[in-house]
Amino acid sequence: MSQLETPLFTGLLEHMKKNPVQFHIPGHKKGAGMDPEFRAFIGDNALAIDLINISPLDDLHHPKGMIKRAQELAAEAFGADYTFFSVQGTSGAIMTMVMSVAGPGDKIIVPRNVHKSVMSA
Repeated sequence: MSQLETPLFTGLLEHMKKNPVQFHIPGHKKGAGMDPEFRAFIGDNALAIDLINISPLDDLHHPKGMIKRAQELAAEAFGADYTFFSVQGTSGAIMTMVMSVAGPGDKIIVPRNVHKSVMSA
């Protein structure tokens, strides 16, 4: 495994080069209906790769292709057995972590300044 691989970036670039017509979210359709000043700031490339889990891309919930490969590379870089990407921010990742190791009614010890999402998990 080479840490120089960029499976997500490479896959998105390959998809973008095909210039596909998008009939799915996000609704900005590569920035076509966006404020011109904001579009100029963000850039056409960023808007062209703002995509969802469509074919031929991958599915974050059950990765088999480029996302799976990127997670394997990340795990290797972190020295972990597995790495899972999250698009739900810190709260979603923290809740997932707590619920994966503690069951309903289990007690866990946390510091007083714990992130509030721990209390929701």
